[in-house]
Amino acid sequence: MQIRDLPHPDPGVPDVRTGGAFLLWLCRAQTGGQLKALFWGLVNFGAIASFPLPVGLAVQAVVDRDGGLLALSGGLLAVLGVLIALGGVMLHRAAVTNWITAVARMQQLLARKTTELGSAMTRRVAAGEIVTVSTGDLEKIGWFVEGVSRFGAAAVTAAAVSVTLVIRQPQLGVLVALGVPVLALAVLPCCRRPPGAPTPSGRWPAGPPSWPPTRSPDSAYCAASAARNSSSAATAAPPRRYAGQPSAAPGCGR
Repeated sequence: MQIRDLPHPDPGVPDVRTGGAFLLWLCRAQTGGQLKALFWGLVNFGAIASFPLPVGLAVQAVVDRDGGLLALSGGLLAVLGVLIALGGVMLHRAAVTNWITAVARMQQLLARKTTELGSAMTRRVAAGEIVTVSTGDLEKIGWFVEGVSRFGAAAVTAAAVSVTLVIRQPQLGVLVALGVPVLALAVLPCCRRPPGAPTPSGRWPAGPPSWPPTRSPDSAYCAASAARNSSSAATAAPPRRYAGQPSAAPGCGR
């Protein structure tokens, strides 16, 4: 699917039993785009992971004073540099294409369902919820579809590097195989929603936060005037007025 082919001739019938089922259906509907992004991701990440090999060959060539090996390592570095640049550009292009096609598919599904329900939709779902889904939720789901191929390429590359190191250097391979998942999972505690923050749907878990009311100068003067008038009435003394000030601030009692 290319961007020029949008909108989709038929967005399909989604599996809406659960959120996971819908995401799985959405990824299956874009199998070609996901495989293309996965391929370019493997090219990009594989070239990056292979970069230490020619660097090590170059260092060894300098130690051994081997000009042929040094030229070979330089050629490998140039080839890997081209593959990294090409893979990075094409991976980004394929991933963004997946994002756009996924969002377009969901927009068509939402428009079709809105047309089917007609005026009954606003009685079943609040208008704000419809706007939230069509503007914010579709974008986040598109990010998930875009990230699937990137994550798959990174996982396959990490597994290949770990297997290679286990065969050649078992201790280093085990360290990489255990360290990469730990590093990936270490960021999860930072991804938790702070207490009292709104939920992903935009609702506050215990109502909106109650900020202390701000007091304007007029409200403070009204309170002072009321206290002064009550004390004056208690002592049966005429109310005291300050020079240049009215008997009550504008808006007092209104």
